[in-house]
Amino acid sequence: MKKSLLLLFILLSQIVNAQCDNGTNYYPSSIYNPTPDSWGYASTCNWAGEVIRMNIVSGDLYQFSTCDNYGGVLASYDTQLTLRDGAGNVVAFNDDYTGCSGYSSYINWTATYTGVLYIHLNQYNCNSNMTCTRVMIYRTEQQTPSGPCTNTTYYTTRNF
Repeated sequence: MKKSLLLLFILLSQIVNAQCDNGTNYYPSSIYNPTPDSWGYASTCNWAGEVIRMNIVSGDLYQFSTCDNYGGVLASYDTQLTLRDGAGNVVAFNDDYTGCSGYSSYINWTATYTGVLYIHLNQYNCNSNMTCTRVMIYRTEQQTPSGPCTNTTYYTTRNF
């Protein structure tokens, strides 16, 4: 019975640690504003254990990558990415995305709020390091459907 409880405790502690929280170790110090429709980055060099702050818009699609297939960079270590909202809630997490080389991470996420997103970069298992890593970010703006209320090409102006 004691062995079963110990095993359960170890498994639960691994699950809790899987989604990392680096506190307020912000780098860079400014909040990043991604350019739509292109890969970009907040800093040319982040270390595992740092947090990137980024402005987001509700409904926009965001991609976060340390993977060569998405953004063209490949981290040299086993990365983990955790996305948190302003209240500290985990909104997305990835460790070892199957579409990437090695043990790199990738998240494809649609923003559910407008505000600041916190991107936690870590080395497996929630460790920090001093290895230069570029987290690539891609933003796709939400597409608004055209129609009689949003598309003005079907209207003419009249002076009354």
